[in-house]
Amino acid sequence: MRTRDLSLACLCLAFNQTVCLFAAAPQITRLPLNIEKNRGQAASVYPFAARTNGMEALFRAGGVDLLLMGRKRGNEVLQLRLAKSNANVKLKATDLLPGRTNYLVGADPSKWIHAVPNFARLRFEQVYPGIDLVFYGNGGELEHDFEVRPGANVSNIEMQIKGAESLDLATSGDLQIHLHSGVLVLRRPVAYQPIDSAKKTVQAEFKLGRDGSIRFAVGQFDRSRTLVIDPSLAYGTYLDTNTAEAAGVATDDAGDTFVAGYTFDTSYPVTKGALQTNCPGCSPIVFVTKLNSTGTAQAYSTFLGGSGYNQPFGLTADAKGDAIVVGYTTASDFPVKNPVGSGTVGVGTDLAFVASLNPEGDALNYASVLGGGTQTSGGGTTQAFAAAVDSAGNAYVTGITSAPAFPTTKGALNYGKKFTGEFIAFVSKFLPNGKLGYSTEVGELDPQNGGGGLIATTGIVVDKQGSAYITGSGGSLWPTTTGAYRRTIGGTAPYAGVFVTKLSPQGSALDYSTFIGPGEGTAIALDEQANAFVTGIAYSNTYPVTANAFSTNTENCCGVVSEISGDGSKLLYSTFIGPQNSSGTASIAALTIDPGQNIW
Repeated sequence: MRTRDLSLACLCLAFNQTVCLFAAAPQITRLPLNIEKNRGQAASVYPFAARTNGMEALFRAGGVDLLLMGRKRGNEVLQLRLAKSNANVKLKATDLLPGRTNYLVGADPSKWIHAVPNFARLRFEQVYPGIDLVFYGNGGELEHDFEVRPGANVSNIEMQIKGAESLDLATSGDLQIHLHSGVLVLRRPVAYQPIDSAKKTVQAEFKLGRDGSIRFAVGQFDRSRTLVIDPSLAYGTYLDTNTAEAAGVATDDAGDTFVAGYTFDTSYPVTKGALQTNCPGCSPIVFVTKLNSTGTAQAYSTFLGGSGYNQPFGLTADAKGDAIVVGYTTASDFPVKNPVGSGTVGVGTDLAFVASLNPEGDALNYASVLGGGTQTSGGGTTQAFAAAVDSAGNAYVTGITSAPAFPTTKGALNYGKKFTGEFIAFVSKFLPNGKLGYSTEVGELDPQNGGGGLIATTGIVVDKQGSAYITGSGGSLWPTTTGAYRRTIGGTAPYAGVFVTKLSPQGSALDYSTFIGPGEGTAIALDEQANAFVTGIAYSNTYPVTANAFSTNTENCCGVVSEISGDGSKLLYSTFIGPQNSSGTASIAALTIDPGQNIW
């Protein structure tokens, strides 16, 4: 019997609930926090500043002020002070990064700030006698190392935190900083002494005084050598990511990483010469950021959008390094190039967008909006949720539409309903020049029973022959084919079911289409035999699992991974992943298959 390794890689962040971020691109966790020299983008009392997702760090002699930003929770300020420290301490930025930050804020160009240098580290020299403090970023944590030189006294180090409601030490040794809207964690310090090319670990822990002072207690160490004490502030445990939220990650053949998302924060760093460096009427605005293959610097970072609401849902990259981002917009001035025909923006209209950026991020290869209608008929809703590319650079996009002006092509599968209120799934193939290879309306998604949940096509992948496979969740009217594994959703009066549908290379027919079970499909991948793997969430324990499953028992809905044979006729593997009781639920948002055919 064929077996596979199912590998789950996630970072779990706690804030009232647990959120798992699956590691699609591990290099991002090593991206340094960009520390900027203050050239007017911050108050003059701060010689250096750093901005990251939802947090602004402002550095000055005596410590750092943290502005924790969130649209839903409001902003909070936390001050980390170095008590009794050197008032004349020198701040020195090191490790210059290749990227630059531009602040094009407001309508007056004379007030814009260009080419602000970025550094990876900031050193507080002689913050205490014989002791330096070095700040740097490491993924979702703000690291700060105290470097204690031979003869210096560790007991001189004293930190105080202002702006917190309370402090306490967890049993793990972490310092928990309780704020109005959440908990920040100062990780238990790691201490060591560099000896040749190795590190000798030294026992270390926090000492929390009754007055709120924070000191270090360290074990025996060689006082003739430098001692490094490394606590880290895990701001990822708190931050409200509504200020900037990632929607997709992709890599190209060179190993560069692309991230797309949206932000309400105009200070999100974009690079000089990028396609779009500001957007005054955008709320929110799409961003696309390209990181180099080592994850240590930005190759480019740009905004993308028009005057209205702009949100991406999917991202992919081709072999050349072009980034294709898809989503939806309400803007009538969304930037386009070589656009396909579509309708106009009506009242309440959502238009899907498809945009291809060149490898330098300074120009569009093509960009179109899809959907709309007429001013009298209204424009309905069209949203693009996922994209994939083939070896020739063609982009395949899937989403939903109820728009009367959604473009379809001659000879493509056409479900035929136009603006009757139902959501219809679409698949559109874009050639490298932005023209349509085909555009098809695949089938109706709307449920026929009561309930609630996602109704959409959320994943797409393409095989070597150019056939597109889609997954998502749809109601009982979703088309299935003769010989399919399951032609009905299953369960009792199901709201919607996970489906896998394969289109012919011309988009003119269904090669197969099958339900798997009641739930929501979120992502899809293919193995070397063109068997389709789907992830998502099951609505109930009636979702089918196989005898060799990782988990076959659940009392509540949880994540699922299922494998459908290459002809759509068999369920080769299916398992639950997640809670085994009613205390919680889990959903899997993404997956990939590595060259060894392991599932991630």
